[in-house]
Amino acid sequence: MKKVLSIKNSIIPGLILLLVLPSLQLKAQEEGEEVVIKYPEQYLFPDFTVGKVVMKTGKDIFLILNYSMVLEKMMFLQRGQVYEMLNYDNVDTIYLQDKKFIPYNKVFLEVAVEDKIPLFIQHVGRVMGPSKPAAYGGKSELSSSTYISYLSTAGEPFRMKNLEELNLKHDYFYWISVGGEMKSFITKKQFIEFFPDKKSTIRQYIRQNRIKFDRPEDVKKLVEFCNSF
Repeated sequence: MKKVLSIKNSIIPGLILLLVLPSLQLKAQEEGEEVVIKYPEQYLFPDFTVGKVVMKTGKDIFLILNYSMVLEKMMFLQRGQVYEMLNYDNVDTIYLQDKKFIPYNKVFLEVAVEDKIPLFIQHVGRVMGPSKPAAYGGKSELSSSTYISYLSTAGEPFRMKNLEELNLKHDYFYWISVGGEMKSFITKKQFIEFFPDKKSTIRQYIRQNRIKFDRPEDVKKLVEFCNSF
């Protein structure tokens, strides 16, 4: 596992932080010491790595970051602990592992297409089958009963006494901005309804290019096609 930069600061100014994972299990390194992150399956990236947090004040903050798809929260590693980043209103953009994220409502969206019709991806971890932990907190606005967000209790976000790993499915919600309004979709039918004057053209493109809406790269190509109108 690659060595990451250490962060010597105490609590980062401008961000309110909440300790959520004091017990650890996926190997990472900080300040030369091995750190283990619990339930690595929940994270978008295989490692915590240094990312740049651009604040609305213009200040840049560098943190060791990863994104929890189950919590739908940006998390960071500091002094051997994993923390949740709160007060997203202060954050403009996060750059992490060649991807760009922006805060939207209470989650971060990946910026997949930057054009007159931008595309954003909401990464969601769905807990499957008997490995499903009990929730202490509420649910995401777009989530069904199987998409769970957690609040920590006694420093432990999951009730997992006998659970060795999460049985997790990586799902996606997509967002585009049409006429300055954010619209979400997960199906072909929902997407086509946003373009009533181009329905037949879009249907033909989807059919000819075998676009699948469970593949973000396909959806990205579709949105780029729509930007060519």
